[in-house]
Amino acid sequence: MSLYLLPKSVVHELDKQRRTFFCQGGGVKRKYHLVRWGIICKSKQMGGIGIKDITKMNISLLCKWWWKLESEEGLWQTLVMNKYIKNRAISTIPSRLDDSPMWKDLLKVRSIYLAGRKPVIQNGKNVLFWLDCWLENSPLCLKYPVLFELNECKHISVAEFIRKNGHIPFRRWLPSILHDQWELIWKAHIPYKIKIFLWLMEQGALLTKENMVKRNWVGDSSCRFCNELETLNHLFFTCPTAKFWVWCQTWLPANSHFHAFLLAAICWATWKTRNDACFNAKMIFHPAEIGCHACAFLNYWTRLHKEEIQSQIKDGVRLLLSLACQMLSSERRSSTRLILPPPATDDGARDAVPDEEDA
Repeated sequence: MSLYLLPKSVVHELDKQRRTFFCQGGGVKRKYHLVRWGIICKSKQMGGIGIKDITKMNISLLCKWWWKLESEEGLWQTLVMNKYIKNRAISTIPSRLDDSPMWKDLLKVRSIYLAGRKPVIQNGKNVLFWLDCWLENSPLCLKYPVLFELNECKHISVAEFIRKNGHIPFRRWLPSILHDQWELIWKAHIPYKIKIFLWLMEQGALLTKENMVKRNWVGDSSCRFCNELETLNHLFFTCPTAKFWVWCQTWLPANSHFHAFLLAAICWATWKTRNDACFNAKMIFHPAEIGCHACAFLNYWTRLHKEEIQSQIKDGVRLLLSLACQMLSSERRSSTRLILPPPATDDGARDAVPDEEDA
């Protein structure tokens, strides 16, 4: 992979196997591919999971040989310099029929390497004025193609250009620093399974009934806890069962270290409660029950933090559990309870029927 450019058919087959394993695990049962593979292969900073793109990785490893050729010294560099490069710049090396297979593949990725590298000027003797990315994020020959065509010295170095024409003013290029919206998820001290869950939630890819309908699922798309359409926003934020999170906002400081930790636990508890209602016919009496479930997850995840932080988190869990218990104790339970039939193929909500023991 680091010596030759992989054929597209090989990359396609490898990606097919990786997609199947990521979505289905070791099982043979077909499952939904919730997020496009291209998004999954993005870096965590760009909203993906960080799984390596084979094509990009292959090109990167080949480009590294160009970097080694320019920045290091050794037997391989000496052989290549004498056989292929000689006294020419790497951007001007022509391809020949008798080139080795490895060298042919290196020439195929040369333009990518030249577009991405940023040489250190130093004395300017080894940096080409028009063909190297020394001033901005692209060569000047691409930024000013008309001037490049009119120029007779297309392979002139920066040092020669300055010596002939005087000092050339240029502005310093600095990439803009963008806010990392994914840092909160990937750096949180929670199980990796929960990080994937939050990532799917952020992508809007959780299998809510709305998303199931988009995948040609036929069934009742209403929420199990109310009659509204079960969208991701409804389930986690506007549904009556999501009220506990709103209540927590009144006493939990927004800048608290416990804040993000609690959000993950409540979202996970809400999703588990929803699945129990859909597939196991288990309903809850009060939204505060979700808080109790979240406390159980928080207690289990606390050990993932440093010891000096664990005590703070445990204090927050005790406060959260106390709040949930107060709500449950003050709530008068109805004489009827929502009992759902066993999950059918439609996975839809059913009418509430009285509990025979309470009737």
